[in-house]
Amino acid sequence: MISRKIDLYNKSRRALTLILVGALLLSLLLAGGCAKKDDSQSDLDNHSSVTNEQQTGGSAGEDASDADEEESLAEGDKPQMLPVTDYEFPEESSPSGDMTKFKTLNIMGEPVDQTIFAANKVTLVNFWGTFCTPCLEELPFLAELNKQYKNRGFGVVGVIVDVKNGGSLDVDQVNIAKTAILNTGADYPQLIPSQGLDEGILGLISYIPYTIFVDSKGKQIGEGMVGARSKAEWETEIKKHIQ
Repeated sequence: MISRKIDLYNKSRRALTLILVGALLLSLLLAGGCAKKDDSQSDLDNHSSVTNEQQTGGSAGEDASDADEEESLAEGDKPQMLPVTDYEFPEESSPSGDMTKFKTLNIMGEPVDQTIFAANKVTLVNFWGTFCTPCLEELPFLAELNKQYKNRGFGVVGVIVDVKNGGSLDVDQVNIAKTAILNTGADYPQLIPSQGLDEGILGLISYIPYTIFVDSKGKQIGEGMVGARSKAEWETEIKKHIQ
């Protein structure tokens, strides 16, 4: 009888230990990341303070500064974006569900497919959302690295996970994303997920930012990475792939 109680006690201790270790690993995994927002949620009150500031344009001083900067640009230098209501997604035929075969639009409403990767030996694909503060914080680093290593066969592509609502394009969210891109200087290609990507790789992502490296054909290299990184950390990862 006593031996049975001891056996049950030991089993309970082992089970509790496993639960605590699992909780610790999960907390470490989620450090620097955000749970991916369900695209059926349309309540913008869930956005972070960073995103709210972007949506309202920031302070009056920042508004004036942005206006002066825009006026200083020649008209031909400004990105020409279609009104969001004019965006027409290209028809996808048997999408792969990953980055090797897809058809979608970029944030400017232009058609894009897997050939976007052809010019580079390696591309960092970063899945991010406008509600995710760690995502927004690392966008400037990725923009800098995109320029820094472009002559070494490297590029960056973003995929914005929260610009659709129930499968349809959300006009407000697209405009929030455009503002975030402008404010962070993330001027590399930014894609809107197609239905094939929504049902494929995005369905496997629970937390963002989520980042993968792909080759010139869009095939994933190595494991995906959850959570934000510093510029130095990303540079270390990039050098592993371009050597």
